[in-house]
Amino acid sequence: MRTRSRAVVGAAAGVAVLAVVAVAMRSAGEPEGLPRALEVAPAQTTQITYVNRDAWAERVGVEGIEGDASEEERLRYLQESDAGAVSTPLAAFAAGAQDAPFGELDVDWWMSGVDGAGVAWEVYRLDDDVDLGDVADELAGAGYARADLRGHDRLTIEDAGEDPGALGQAWPPQMQDLTLLEDEHLVVVGASPEQVVDVVDGDADAASGSEGFEQLTQGLSGAEFAVLRGGVADCTATGHLQQSAAGRLETVARLVLASHEAAQQDAQARQTWLRQGQDPVSRQPMQELFDPESVEADGHVVTVRGTFKEPRTGPEMAMRDVLTACELPSR
Repeated sequence: MRTRSRAVVGAAAGVAVLAVVAVAMRSAGEPEGLPRALEVAPAQTTQITYVNRDAWAERVGVEGIEGDASEEERLRYLQESDAGAVSTPLAAFAAGAQDAPFGELDVDWWMSGVDGAGVAWEVYRLDDDVDLGDVADELAGAGYARADLRGHDRLTIEDAGEDPGALGQAWPPQMQDLTLLEDEHLVVVGASPEQVVDVVDGDADAASGSEGFEQLTQGLSGAEFAVLRGGVADCTATGHLQQSAAGRLETVARLVLASHEAAQQDAQARQTWLRQGQDPVSRQPMQELFDPESVEADGHVVTVRGTFKEPRTGPEMAMRDVLTACELPSR
């Protein structure tokens, strides 16, 4: 492992944003991967979790398992998902998803977000061959109320979880309020979809315009998993991302700090913690869990690169904000 400091002009972004996004847009001329997903997230987002299901499935060899898959194939898919701790909320229902208008195997990418006021939402980007007009018709036929939201179908139902006829056994309980954006193949889930709809329709700013996000995600458009946060303790923004690199699953953790000096100090302290410190929850030595390749301070940004010895440890630590903890655990 090495620690390096380079004098690079980098302004600390005063942006309260966290984002995790997964994207696999295939349309020619459009941004792909993480950059495209950030174009969907509202600018005021403070926390996001992102899963690029397509990229993950390709890396682990289950990309050929689709919606009409056999029970055996679905089981293999779920085993791979469990081993890596990467999935969308639909994964737990994959065995019965044939009864739903769409399921885990139809998803390109998924992200969830929340803003500073606690308003939460989810977005699914579905495969191009999923007809959202048919999805709307099927949901209406299953008991969902159909309404118009700024030119888009919005389908709602009060107690889907109690009514198997309303797909309650094939979907997670939050799938009770869905807004369908047909042209973009997006499904917005949540009681306050207006934020996302306005961004997609070009009537509001997206998270892609924030300098903090740009610094966290630079060079990582192929990320298959990410958790990004904004305004954490003394950090402007933090991000824990995973991507395939030279046949292995690489973890990249980034922190945007207030100054060049703060970044240099953090990189040195973080290197020491990775070598000698512990996971604050399990109390296991970090060197038994994570194999660090480098810790770099570049302007205001600290970047940690390395590999977890068990694939599922990375996402678990991302949700607990371990590698990207602005205040390092005591050793």
